Amino acid sequence: MIKRKDFVKTRNYLSALTIDLSIGFLFKFNNLMKNLIMDKNQIKIKNILVIKLDHIGDVLLMTPALGAIRKLYPEAHISCLIGNWAKEVLSGNRSIDEIILWDAPWHIRDSKKKWQCAEFFRLIKNLRSKKYDLSLHFRADIRNLALGYLVGAKRRVGYGRKGGGFFLTDNVPYPRQIHVIDEMLDVPAFLGASKKSKKLEFPFSLQDENYAKSLLRKFVKSPGKSQVIAINPLAGFPVKNLSLDKGRELADILIKRYGAQIIFTGTSEYSCQLKAIELSLKKGSCLSLAGKTNLKQLAALLSRVDLLITVDSAPWHIASVVQIPVVILYSGSGSLTYWGLYQDKQYIIHNNLKCNPCYEQFSCPLGYKNCIESINLEEIVKQVDIVLARHVGRYTCKKHDEIC
Repeated sequence: MIKRKDFVKTRNYLSALTIDLSIGFLFKFNNLMKNLIMDKNQIKIKNILVIKLDHIGDVLLMTPALGAIRKLYPEAHISCLIGNWAKEVLSGNRSIDEIILWDAPWHIRDSKKKWQCAEFFRLIKNLRSKKYDLSLHFRADIRNLALGYLVGAKRRVGYGRKGGGFFLTDNVPYPRQIHVIDEMLDVPAFLGASKKSKKLEFPFSLQDENYAKSLLRKFVKSPGKSQVIAINPLAGFPVKNLSLDKGRELADILIKRYGAQIIFTGTSEYSCQLKAIELSLKKGSCLSLAGKTNLKQLAALLSRVDLLITVDSAPWHIASVVQIPVVILYSGSGSLTYWGLYQDKQYIIHNNLKCNPCYEQFSCPLGYKNCIESINLEEIVKQVDIVLARHVGRYTCKKHDEIC
């Protein structure tokens, strides 16, 4: 039975409850009849569909679960249904055999893009023709579960806690108060997989490394002598963004305090604003690479810096793949227990306000982003001091002309 506390908004809870009560029993009866004819545990798993239509960071955090699935079913053909925006995340992933792309309307950030019914029905027809033995659902979303049901997999395993559990043959018990990586690992673990490895997988090529080197060759004048610090002030959801004025102030402080060389990263959408920040700072001390890398090239780039300072967005998780220290400026729009730290070298700065978590994505419900804007520069610099000393070693604090 779905519970009110699993929902942010009452209307979403009431909608899901109405659907479950009105038509859920029909699907449950249908599943029961099928189980009487064929024991689901006797189904030979040769063809698997993983449905994860979320955004870049979410898909990257799923990679440990993909590894667990591969170890459990080493001979199976594993396909992943993901959005176009995340295809680069799974490109080259050794745990899967096929990537299928479809942009789910409920995950598209561009509100101008319209629902394409013909495209949806073509997708369903294509997926049904593949005759999947097993579909896995990592997100408790009735729309994703309905999609999985229409695909027609013999066994459908996932979370039904937010409604639509009747679309599943196996409803995984929901483990509260755990990290999202553990939550996703619990789905293959339900089938008998191991949960030991939580390592993210995101390989990049030699060409990506060479491209990153070419971007930095002229900018980093003395490799190993001065700190190279990357700053990613912007995320896919505006409510998480650091103001560009504060981003500029932070860069200026880091340049003066450590003699650091600053790299701004981001999408092409913000390239003009970040380029303006570069030009406003001391010549040769800052470089904006916004819009100049894809995700793989960004991973190669971050592997060559000493520290990343970022808001809650995909570069945080990419930095964890290449194992560099990262300071996360966390807005609090999401649960810190669910989305928080999961590896060494990660440090979160977060002011726990009464309104956290709000689960909003595009705008602050109170009219101001006090959660992210209340993080002051002194807090950030203090954390950077600690991280550089702990992971980078001795560094010169230019402001006080001493070795810190």
